[in-house]
Amino acid sequence: MVNTIKTEGIPPRATLVTLMPGEVDGVTVRYHVVEAGRSLSIEEEPGKVHIRLFLGGSGEVTFGTRAFTIREITIVVAARGAQTVVTAGSAPLGFLDIAIELSAAEEAELAKRDGRFPYVREYSDCEKYLEESKSPKTVSRALVPSDLVPRFSIGTVQTTGPDLAGEHEHGMLEQFLFGLKGNRCTVRADGEEAALGELMLLHIPLGSRHSARVEPGDNLHYVWMDIFRRKEDMTYLAEAHHPLSR
Repeated sequence: MVNTIKTEGIPPRATLVTLMPGEVDGVTVRYHVVEAGRSLSIEEEPGKVHIRLFLGGSGEVTFGTRAFTIREITIVVAARGAQTVVTAGSAPLGFLDIAIELSAAEEAELAKRDGRFPYVREYSDCEKYLEESKSPKTVSRALVPSDLVPRFSIGTVQTTGPDLAGEHEHGMLEQFLFGLKGNRCTVRADGEEAALGELMLLHIPLGSRHSARVEPGDNLHYVWMDIFRRKEDMTYLAEAHHPLSR
């Protein structure tokens, strides 16, 4: 069976949806919306780590007595075994929940990092980096450090058309792209093309040569999510991403 590029959008007025279930082994991507003024209590699952990307809006996320304000795009990685409470402000608050299944060895590895959790970073405070496949006007950000979550990394790419994220491949990882607000671009993988709009998830097949194109007058602004096959392969990030001082 030949792998093909796949996309799935979030239905209008959806408050909870699982995107591309079973597409990548050990990974579940859900989209949640907390209604204005309401709260959602989440018990963190054993054997998994949850990375939550708040897509803007306003509200609060709490872990016991610790509270963090949500006022822009924000990345949150909860502590193991914690209870997370998400409270929306005066408007609905939407977020992606990426759950990664961990092996026993990875759980032990994560336990050694307990002092770094909960990890909360606002988009504007995330480290920028350069990459050879991107143009000089492209702004790329790493949302979590590459040594935080076993076999997982996440970041964003932003530019305006006309522009191109040049063709490249990575045979050591699975990759999802998720369109942020205003995103409108075309992704090409192994000769196939797919439109990626806002609130759409796209899966690039493992090892495919791929690129992204944005036309004049359009914006490209997407999240990339890399799920590595082996811990050792994460050296790719240090080789391909060149950090900039903010």
